[in-house]
Amino acid sequence: MSNQPEKQSGELRRAGSQIPSQATASAAAAAVAAPTFFSRTSTFSKTLTEREKTIVTEMFDSRQRNATRTMLDNLMEKRPEDEDANEQEVEPGSEEVAGTKTEAQPQGEQATAEVDVEKRRRKKRRRLKPGEFDFSDVTDPRNLTQLTQLRLRPHELQGSWSQKLYSLVCRRLSLAPRQYIRDTLAKAKLVLANKFSQSEEILSIAVSMTDNRTLTCVEIVDNKLDTKSIAYLCHAVWECASINSFTLAGNEFTDEGLSIVIELLVATRHLHTVSLRDNRIRDVHGPKIAELLEQNRSITNLDLSYNQLGDTAAQYIGPALAENDRVRHLNLNWNCFRSVGVRLLTRNLNENIALRELTLKMNGLGIEGAGYVAKYLATNETLFSIDLSSNRIGDFGFELISKMVAKNYSLKEIKIGHNTVSTSGVYKVLEAFHRNKDSDLRILDFEGLYMDKKCLELIDAIKEERPHTYFVMHGTIERGTEHKTKELIRGIIDHDSPLEILRFYVEQTGSRLVDVFNIFDTEKNNAITKSDLVRGLEKINVIFTQEQVDILFDELDADKSGDIDFGELMAGDREARKNLRRKGKFHATAVNQTAVPDFVDI
Repeated sequence: MSNQPEKQSGELRRAGSQIPSQATASAAAAAVAAPTFFSRTSTFSKTLTEREKTIVTEMFDSRQRNATRTMLDNLMEKRPEDEDANEQEVEPGSEEVAGTKTEAQPQGEQATAEVDVEKRRRKKRRRLKPGEFDFSDVTDPRNLTQLTQLRLRPHELQGSWSQKLYSLVCRRLSLAPRQYIRDTLAKAKLVLANKFSQSEEILSIAVSMTDNRTLTCVEIVDNKLDTKSIAYLCHAVWECASINSFTLAGNEFTDEGLSIVIELLVATRHLHTVSLRDNRIRDVHGPKIAELLEQNRSITNLDLSYNQLGDTAAQYIGPALAENDRVRHLNLNWNCFRSVGVRLLTRNLNENIALRELTLKMNGLGIEGAGYVAKYLATNETLFSIDLSSNRIGDFGFELISKMVAKNYSLKEIKIGHNTVSTSGVYKVLEAFHRNKDSDLRILDFEGLYMDKKCLELIDAIKEERPHTYFVMHGTIERGTEHKTKELIRGIIDHDSPLEILRFYVEQTGSRLVDVFNIFDTEKNNAITKSDLVRGLEKINVIFTQEQVDILFDELDADKSGDIDFGELMAGDREARKNLRRKGKFHATAVNQTAVPDFVDI
């Protein structure tokens, strides 16, 4: 019983003479090839040679695969006893070996022929060594049907059809099958991460995916795929209708690769979750993303995070979102959208009634961008979750968000952590939520923000009234509690140091340190004098006394050379951040806090 798989493998190898006729029949049946994904895209055809086109087309031909599967099943169903019976029923004067008849010969020649036949038998039954392949029985190597003549190990004839097909295609491409891939093809989720870069390997996997009806999720991550590999995978996903989740991340698309992916996503109707994160999708690809949003009607979860989409791309993506009525969850984290891009997005989102979750984390929206988002949410009745974390939103931006919270009653989750805001800005948002009795907010994420005793007391009051509300405050500096109050008061002085005030301005306005340096460096000689510092502070509307200017200049001029270079400014910035963390406060008395910007009316 244990030798049965090996006998079946021998049966498969000895059936060589039967295959050419079946191969011819299958080739005739496939004369009118079934339509493929490659026939729908012109981009892919430009990347292959004529020989590669022929091989790929035949491998992805479903009729060829079906003929191969039928023949393989027939060979596997044949019992080993049948072979022995057939060998005993040999007509006198002839001998049948492996399906080949040898005419009667003289006694001496017949004995020699029998020895030769036995040698050939032993050679055929010899086990293959790892990495050893035999193509001697294949009369037409381009014909997928004849792959069943290749030597397969007994365990490669076990398992699902996708696993067998993977082994066959690997033999065809002179690749060593990976057991990891064979095992994965039997599961509902296929994950290929940091392991595959050769297009031949991807081709073998893609062909084996096409007939897999149990596969529902495919994740291809950090493989740096070339255009050919992307096209192979796209064809497999296009043909395998059971796949509903497709992740193609960390592969750094070329323009041709992205075009092929977009053509796939536009053509399919069975994909619901798609992730294209971390693929260097840039502003110039905005029209392609817009095409995807306008034409696809099946994708509900779309992840475009960790790319380089910005304000230019928003000109195309915004109107496309207004037309799209399917996307429920849109992830735009870690892109380059600024205030202009957010204005274009939110203006068009007013016409979208399908979106439920929007994430804009780490985009550098600033105060103005937060204002546009707040204006959009103030009247929105369909969005359930918004993520504005790490967007350099200061107190002014939080005041606008608080006005939105006071009016919105449909939002269930808001994330505004890791922003450059003082405790007063946090308190305004909490107070607005406390006043809005109709608000449906369940989760408020203040991760990494500063909290004083007043904020914590208000949170306790809200929890008593609304026990189902959850506050996320991991990493939050909770100051003002009873056991810390006296210690913190000793660390707080009446006036912050000028360096801390300048640091607060940089974070509050969403500026970069290099921007501030360029404002101060009027002569563009990479050095700031004391007079340059005074004029620069006036330009940015930070009012210092002469004593504070002297203190600031002395703190920054570390080498006492009489001017400040950019390196000294960065060193002073690091020192200011250390002081702020030690004191546990964000407080600026010298910043001219003007009224809320009038660009938005909430």
